[in-house]
Amino acid sequence: MIVLLAWAWSSSAPAEEASDAARYHACMSMIDTDAEAAFDTAIEWQGLGGGSAAKHCVAAALMALGYFDQAAERLENLAQDPVLDGSLKPEILRQAAQGWLSGGDAERAYAVLTSAIELEPSHSALWLDRGIVAAEIGLYDDAVTDLSRALTLEPSNPQAWLLRGSAYRMLDKRTEAARDVEEALRLDPESPEAYLERGNLRRLEGDDSGARRDWIEVITRAPQSAEADAARTNIERLDLGDGAQ
Repeated sequence: MIVLLAWAWSSSAPAEEASDAARYHACMSMIDTDAEAAFDTAIEWQGLGGGSAAKHCVAAALMALGYFDQAAERLENLAQDPVLDGSLKPEILRQAAQGWLSGGDAERAYAVLTSAIELEPSHSALWLDRGIVAAEIGLYDDAVTDLSRALTLEPSNPQAWLLRGSAYRMLDKRTEAARDVEEALRLDPESPEAYLERGNLRRLEGDDSGARRDWIEVITRAPQSAEADAARTNIERLDLGDGAQ
């Protein structure tokens, strides 16, 4: 999801700055209710000299409409705009990477996040996102490295603990995986994703009853979720004597 950014408006008149800020917020807010109208509005505003803020709303609208590659391309170009406030570039690149990943180009998403990290290496979300992409590509060792860096910067992030635990499981490092998933559950005891992952780990360790309890917990907490669907499949496979997914 593309979030609003704190643009540094170029106008020297406070009234014009307020007007530009209001127009940007209105354009971005419109995306939630009518992305096509937001796109048309942003294109018109861009044509009238709306600058970087208008371009950002265009890209955000395209993302909401499912044109991920076009949105990501525009966001990458926006990040290279010489008039752009440099402090905004890492977040814009992060959003571009989200577009590439949503469009199925994980390798480009990884490259874009690498560029963003070079600009702001203390931004924990960038390391988290690149860890996610690394796992998507199958680079689980790299995922562990990036997620460990994210946890160094933000040690109370349950998602980072959970994702690193999942990466450890894929590397067959079950002790480390179990430790991380337990920490994720300690930090967020309501997380269906964490219960799903702990169930997967318990199944690998031969604790079928514990795995079943965790997967039932997932279904109870979030019955309409993708995690619940995976838990139901895992329970069916457990009953058939197969492994977890």
